Parts: sequence; structure tokens; C-alpha cells
Amino acid sequence: SKSLGNFILVHDLVKVIDPQIVRFFMATAHYRQPINYTEETLKDAEANLEKIKNAYRNLNYRKDGAAESLDDDKAWLELFAKLEDDFIEKMSDDFNAQNGITVVYEMIHQMNLYSNLEEVSSVVIADMSGRLTSLLDIFGIELTENNELLDETIEQMIEEREQARKDKDFETADAIRDQLKAEGIILEDTPQGMRWRR
Repeated sequence: SKSLGNFILVHDLVKVIDPQIVRFFMATAHYRQPINYTEETLKDAEANLEKIKNAYRNLNYRKDGAAESLDDDKAWLELFAKLEDDFIEKMSDDFNAQNGITVVYEMIHQMNLYSNLEEVSSVVIADMSGRLTSLLDIFGIELTENNELLDETIEQMIEEREQARKDKDFETADAIRDQLKAEGIILEDTPQGMRWRR
């Protein structure tokens, strides 16, 4: 209510919070209704956006070692084509972003299932990534991040850390780990080997 002064302007909000989070937060309510802003709902939006970004990262991490194609590619491609159709149907109903985002959540659920398979296909990875990216682009949400530390540099540092550990040079290994942590890089052990995420 403007008379009570219990509102916040977006241009003030984005001075202190990542605009990507604000965009995603605003997509969780219908545009015709006021959005109930609280710190808790904003934190929920941040956590949910991070889940989407993690699903995207996890999937693209599997590019290395992915097969060109697999027998089950058709089923996965058809599933994601249907999910995209569902998204379009929801959004075509008076721009119902809230229901559209629900379809995005189903997409990332399926992406996570696919990422954990023993064998994956580069065809499916590209299709899933492309569809998710294009749908989120409608809300102005970007999944790729511009960071000063290049991916190639991170990979090289991880290789150097692994070599230092093999050589029992734990001081160097710890120093590299701390440097990566300072840059916001999280190292994770997976069945496919050491991986990292921002």
C-alpha cells in the first residue's frame, strides 16, 4: 500500500540484490497481482534459481566423455519437446509465468536424472541445455556467468592440485584449494571424478 509506505521499488532492490534473482522472484507470481515481498521469499527465489543453475552446470559437466548418440536419445528429446510445449501452453494463458516456472522445475528434475546416468549423449545435452536457456531467456535469466577466472584456468589449477596431492605436496594442494575457494569455486568428488562449480 502506497499510503502505508510498505512497498519497495525494483530500482532500489537491484542496488543490493542480484537483478537475476529479482527477475526470477517476480516470475513466481502472476503479473496481475501484487507480489508479496519478504526477505524469506527472496531467499527462496535465490535458492531455487541456484538449483536451476546447478542442474544446468551438472548437465554440461557431462559433455566430456559423452557419446555422440545413444539408443534412448529419442525418448529424452521427445520428453523435452513436450515440456517446452507445456511451458508455451502455460505462458499463453495470460502470461501465466508462475505455471511456466513449474514446468521449468520439471525440466531441471529430468536434467538431474539424466546427468546421473552412467552414459549420456551430447545430442541430448545440447537439446536440454538449449531449451532451458531459451525458456529462461524469456524472463531475462542467464545461466552462463561472466567470471574473471576462466574455465581453462580453473581446470589447470585443479590438475596442478591433483598432481600435488599425488606427490604428497599437501601444502601446495591446500594453497590451490584455498585460492579456488576465494574465487568462489567449489570442488566436488563425483563418480565421474573431480568436478567444480561456481
